[in-house]
Amino acid sequence: MLFSSPEFLFVFLPLCLLAFHLTLWKAGGTAAMGVSVLFSVFFYGWWNPPYLALLLGSIGGNFLFAKRLAFTPSRLLLGMAIVLNLAVLGYFKYRNFFLENVGLAMGETWSFGAIFIPLGISFFTFQQIALLIDANDGEIPHPPGALNYTQFVIFFPQLIAGPIILFRELSGQLVDLRAGKGAGLALFGPGLVVFLVGLFKKVCLADNIAPFADIVFSHATELTMLEAWAGAVAYALQLYFDFSGYSDMAIGLGRMFGILLPLNFDSPYKANNIIDFWQRWHISLTNFITTYLYTRIVRSFAKLNFHKTMLATLITMLIVGIWHGSSWGFLIFGTIHGLG
Repeated sequence: MLFSSPEFLFVFLPLCLLAFHLTLWKAGGTAAMGVSVLFSVFFYGWWNPPYLALLLGSIGGNFLFAKRLAFTPSRLLLGMAIVLNLAVLGYFKYRNFFLENVGLAMGETWSFGAIFIPLGISFFTFQQIALLIDANDGEIPHPPGALNYTQFVIFFPQLIAGPIILFRELSGQLVDLRAGKGAGLALFGPGLVVFLVGLFKKVCLADNIAPFADIVFSHATELTMLEAWAGAVAYALQLYFDFSGYSDMAIGLGRMFGILLPLNFDSPYKANNIIDFWQRWHISLTNFITTYLYTRIVRSFAKLNFHKTMLATLITMLIVGIWHGSSWGFLIFGTIHGLG
């Protein structure tokens, strides 16, 4: 169910908002959070009901890991939990790419049937890995309760396209909501405005630019130089307005429920250099990879006497590239940005 679809805008969202705020008013924050979870389950299940079991299984398994790590930190258990999460992500997102390239290396041509990638699997996997690390490192004051944990992962505004949220950033708001100290309807107006701005970016800009970019890329060998440049610029604008629009809609929806989600874009095409670009583009991803990947790689290279930050940057950006998609194009993309 896309945020810009009629069934979301005119049926799901009004019913969800009405049920949430009415329950919050009549029965309190815990009941309202339960309503939010139920609607989020329906939202994800609408797309592909069988994959709802995968999401709920991921939530249940990682919740048990998080509780155990919060009470009894264990690097071995943390490693097992992270490997398990990455194995599930790798199977759905990278299995065919990996096996096909193994075949090519052996001089064979292997072809596999397409795997239907679960929506948002990269986002909810990364969010839960971050929580497991924080739980093991003592960064979470109290072990998460089942309802708060589920709301953190499955809250539909950020479930399929981010931003990537850290539990330690959101837990206070969830506690306040259940205690009746949340924002309620106070952020509804600003949230509606931000949502409409994002909807405009997606529907009026990205969706109308996309056909031109598609035509240009489908006739790449027939283009003049000006047409090629126009196509490249069109695709850059389509990509930006689509992703930025979805991020704005997520932030706006969060505020309509009284939840403050983090800013994810800050005019990245105004960046002065590649470092500035990554501090403006998909900010929540940059914060995640800096905290949970880059700094740990640098620490692991502590005994190296040469360019350890350079090496860590290249490795990190290679991983960022492949996170965006399973193809050599994305590996090249990560390499270029790492070198930059």
